[in-house]
Amino acid sequence: MALKLVEVAGKPAPTQGLVDTHMGVRYIAFAVEDIDAVHQQLAEAGVEFSSEILPPEPDQGIGRLVFFQDPDGNLLELYGD
Repeated sequence: MALKLVEVAGKPAPTQGLVDTHMGVRYIAFAVEDIDAVHQQLAEAGVEFSSEILPPEPDQGIGRLVFFQDPDGNLLELYGD
């Protein structure tokens, strides 16, 4: 597992999305070996996800991912192939 921290140094432009809505640490991403298995395990434990697992965008260098929030409302991401 790998951990990715993303921070915004300046005020982001207004958006409707989850990711670019405030300054500071935007979200914490966990790179996992098997995103389907981890997603299922967390869903069975009661985690509510913001969407289904999103498809990869290979031309952008982005793999499969899905967002959810921890009990304190912090945005978290699962990231995998």
